[in-house]
Amino acid sequence: MSWNVRGVNRSPKQSEVRQVIAENKISLCAILESHVQPSNLNGICSRIFRNWSWSSNGNVCDKYSRVIVGWDTNVMDLMILSQSDQVVHTQITLKADRKVIFFSFIYAHNSYLLRRQLWQNLLIHNNFVNNQPWIVMGDFNTIMSLDESTSSSSSRNISMVELKDCILELEILDLKFSGLQYTWNQKPKGDSGLMKKLDRVMGNQVFNDVFPGSYVEFLPYRISDHTPAIISIPLSKKFCPKPFKFSNVLISHPGFKQVVTAGWNIEVEGYYMFSLIKKLKNLKKPLRKLLYDKGNLHTRVNKLRMEVDSVQRSIDADPFNQILREDHAALVFALNDAILDEERFLKQKAKVEWLKLGELKLLSTYLLEIDILLKLISYLCCIHQT
Repeated sequence: MSWNVRGVNRSPKQSEVRQVIAENKISLCAILESHVQPSNLNGICSRIFRNWSWSSNGNVCDKYSRVIVGWDTNVMDLMILSQSDQVVHTQITLKADRKVIFFSFIYAHNSYLLRRQLWQNLLIHNNFVNNQPWIVMGDFNTIMSLDESTSSSSSRNISMVELKDCILELEILDLKFSGLQYTWNQKPKGDSGLMKKLDRVMGNQVFNDVFPGSYVEFLPYRISDHTPAIISIPLSKKFCPKPFKFSNVLISHPGFKQVVTAGWNIEVEGYYMFSLIKKLKNLKKPLRKLLYDKGNLHTRVNKLRMEVDSVQRSIDADPFNQILREDHAALVFALNDAILDEERFLKQKAKVEWLKLGELKLLSTYLLEIDILLKLISYLCCIHQT
């Protein structure tokens, strides 16, 4: 996501940026026109990005950081390649499939004369990208065609011509998008407001070939006069099964012994240790199936409680109904069985947590003893030398 927020020094704007990140499951966010002084960056970025990593171009700006980039290190690795006061060039590596994408986050100057430095910077960086997936997104501070503004102007100005020429030379295009057409609103409350498409998300042909399902959404302005621009990139994430964990609940399952016996009677040729490991691995799938048949233990207990309550109310209204009494007996038996399963599961879970804490305490004790022993050895060595 890139978003010109017109300053994030106040807590309401920080909260709104966090909200948009959470709502849209953002993993990479560029805040434009931050108005944050370099001395305040650490505190503000830690409140917005929490446990993410972040960087800014504050060291190349005159007054404040114009672009702040935050990213989730669990999803991607990001490297800052170069930066100026108008653009931050990055390279990200997606951890899901190890694919590399170049991202350039733009906050262009208001003056078209100063924007010429940005266009030249992009042309130089294009040579570095060299046929790799590349996204250019942010606030360009100028439109590209007359239909991207609600003004009554009928002629193209030099700013529009220079942007158009730069884009043609870069060979990048707007990605398919949905949402708001005009990304900037000059006077949201006035009658004579001006609206323009100043924010864009553009990609080269290589990006479209490698990530064909990507799309952009321009959300409502909320606390800014610019829209957040969000690009969604589908990933070919490989399925990784969860590690096998044996649940003590399975022991009480009626088919447990039968499944284990069937798995253990399979003939496996090879050394005894290989045969043992192979049989244990073969048991994973049928044991997972047994646990799946149990369903969610907590949901099952709650459901049976409600059914027992309902039957007991029915018996109270019709005390001589034999069918209700038989149903009641079966449900009470099933409820007791479900409560025992839930209790076994929670006990095992608590024991695992206790063992983890115990291991940490034991490790810290060992480290303390080793530290004391090293100091004692050092002390004895000093005495021996004297």
